[in-house]
Amino acid sequence: MNKELYWSANDIAAAKKYLNEVVIELFGRTQRPVEERDDFLGKIFVVEKPDVANVVFQNHDLYVKNFGLVASFGASRFTLNGATWAHFREKSQKHLAKAGRPAMIPEISKVYSEEIGFHDTLEIAELERSIGRAALRVFLKAFGIEIDVTPFLDIFQKLRAASAMLQYTSWSGTNTANQDPDMIVLLARQMCFDFWAICQQFPELEALIRSMSDGRTDQDLEDSVSDFMTNMFAGIETTTASLGWMIDCLSKGPEVQEKLRQDVLAAEGKTPDSVKVFRDEVMRFFPPIPFVVRELAGDATLGGQDLNKGDVVVVSIVALHRDPDAWSDPNAFHAARSEFVEGSPAVTRAFKPFLTGPRMCGGRRLATLEIDEALRILLTRYKFTNSAKDTAFQYALAFCPLLNNSLQIRAISDASAD
Repeated sequence: MNKELYWSANDIAAAKKYLNEVVIELFGRTQRPVEERDDFLGKIFVVEKPDVANVVFQNHDLYVKNFGLVASFGASRFTLNGATWAHFREKSQKHLAKAGRPAMIPEISKVYSEEIGFHDTLEIAELERSIGRAALRVFLKAFGIEIDVTPFLDIFQKLRAASAMLQYTSWSGTNTANQDPDMIVLLARQMCFDFWAICQQFPELEALIRSMSDGRTDQDLEDSVSDFMTNMFAGIETTTASLGWMIDCLSKGPEVQEKLRQDVLAAEGKTPDSVKVFRDEVMRFFPPIPFVVRELAGDATLGGQDLNKGDVVVVSIVALHRDPDAWSDPNAFHAARSEFVEGSPAVTRAFKPFLTGPRMCGGRRLATLEIDEALRILLTRYKFTNSAKDTAFQYALAFCPLLNNSLQIRAISDASAD
């Protein structure tokens, strides 16, 4: 397929604006008393209480995933439901679960140390690219693959744009550039073909994906490629987004940054509890997945509301993380939040950065290990400052900060000379 058939810059800008407005609305709702919030956004029922959200997460056969046109990327554990989902999950989960064990920490630390490197000064774009490379390398290490990940960085930029476009078209009903539905699907499928072309440059990666195919037909192989691509994309997106917000928070809290730095130095290679609390508070305040969409496979009553088969619900992770019945001062950021320090029941009930239930993130333990190691390395090598008060964001499949050069990065030895 000719690359000129990808969406235009104007289409992508419209999609990003629309999706950002959805996220802004969810954040805005948390500024109002619960009793003053509408139950619906348009025709979509909004779930904002932890107990109601848990009903949705635990009953995944009734509240099924609905990614709309995002499923055009192809079959994957992220877009399928029922027995087919369980089958696809088995292909990758054993690798991700094994990689999430503490024994993987030295390898994760080595990768992040190599990619983040030592520099007197560092541009934020360069650091973000280094973190992206590290996350890709760690993901592939979970499957026993060690290759140059550079060719994948550009296609993941295109995947973010395509994900935004597909969600926008699904939810808004907008038919961008007068494209017919078949063309939209072809545009999404092109991403898989491009991804596969890169994979074929590395015999060991090609062999792995072929080995995960269910059969020998072209469709079997396409399903294997699309599943691995979405696993890989999702596997790095939440990690890099969360680390971006953590860097942003460090840059705007010099006292917190220095306290965490001294704690890391004193911990002698381990991750101190204060860093884990900071990590969790950032993920509470800036959830990498701000909401999830589910469709009813049958009639049900949810949170006192009668819903019909085919109705759509949105679980607002933003609202769970700012529920006034679960958190003290929920709309404020506290780097040493007491609920995390004390192990409050709120953490179990209302803290869901990786979701919960049968369809929770399969790579959550690996992502947590990565974030801990990255934070340790960043805190001991660099000092972050920021002249900007606020930080813009972009939502596609993850909630990402748009960092710029108002965020300054300097080596510790250089910064200490000021």
